[in-house]
This record gives sequence, C-alpha cells and structure tokens, in this order.
Amino acid sequence: MSEIPVKSISGIGRVAQEKLAGLGVYTCADLQKQDFSVLQKTFGSMAFRLSQLALGVDERPVVVSRERKSISVERTFDKDLSDMKACQDVLPMLLVELKRRMAGKGVDSQLSKYYLKLKFDDFKQTTIERPIKSKLTDEIFFSLLAQACSRSLRPVRLIGVGYRLSPPKPLQLNFEF
Repeated sequence: MSEIPVKSISGIGRVAQEKLAGLGVYTCADLQKQDFSVLQKTFGSMAFRLSQLALGVDERPVVVSRERKSISVERTFDKDLSDMKACQDVLPMLLVELKRRMAGKGVDSQLSKYYLKLKFDDFKQTTIERPIKSKLTDEIFFSLLAQACSRSLRPVRLIGVGYRLSPPKPLQLNFEF
C-alpha cells in the first residue's frame, strides 16, 4: 500500500494531486507520514478520508457489476488421489459444499449444466459438462467422475464440481393501453 501513488487513490484528481505534491506527498507512504493538521488545513473535511484511504481503509460498499456464470467448489488434495474409488469417497463432501454455496443465491432457474473438473498429478486437466434435463441429482456427478477418470490413469490432484448458469431471462413488462 505504501508505494501506491496518491494519484491512484479514488477521489484524488489533478488539483488534489498538485496540492499534495506541494506538500511533498507523492505516495501513500508520504500521505501516511503527513501531519494531519497540515492535511486538514489544506483539504478541510476531506483530510480524514484521505488519511484513511492512504491506510487502505475504505468503508464504501463493494459493488459487484459482473454476472455470475457458474457456482462451483474445488479441492486440491495434499496427497494425490490414486484411483477412482478415492475420488468417489471425497465427492459427497464436495457436493455438500456446493449445495451450501448455492443456498440463498436464487439461481436455481438459471442452472443449465453440471460440470466436473479433474486436475492430475502432471497438472493436465479435463472437464466434462452435461446439460441439466430434469431434477437435480448428485448421481450425475458420479457419472461425470467415472468419465473424467477414464481419460487418464494418473493420480488426481484436484476435483472441482459445479453448475454453469445461463444468463437471467429478461423480464417482460406488460403495459395496458
């Protein structure tokens, strides 16, 4: 944080940057060291906000503007899983975590595909997807696991399970004329 130039701080434009340069302030470290009374005299009520931002404190809410494309869970294992049976043994734990992540997200109507990813001990990976055609079931993940394991006989380093989401359908408004 200390090496970040003050011009990178949200709210510091050209004029504020020039005022800070006049005080010998070019980085967040410089701003952190600056006497608060000098900042207050120069920037008034904005001085406290500047000093907080220089410390990395920003109370504004984070606004996420990107659309969720999937919900998933991955697990990298300390010891590679040697065969499909070992993979099958850990799959239920991953599915429980996946359900926990989905709870309350309101994406059930957007679920479009099941997918399973395996990464092997040589860091090569394979992913299998299948469309969701009926009621959600854990059994499909066991089927995907068997197919993925058949692609390589190498030990498994990582397993990931998830659902791909389709974009939300636009809301059609009806107007009475």
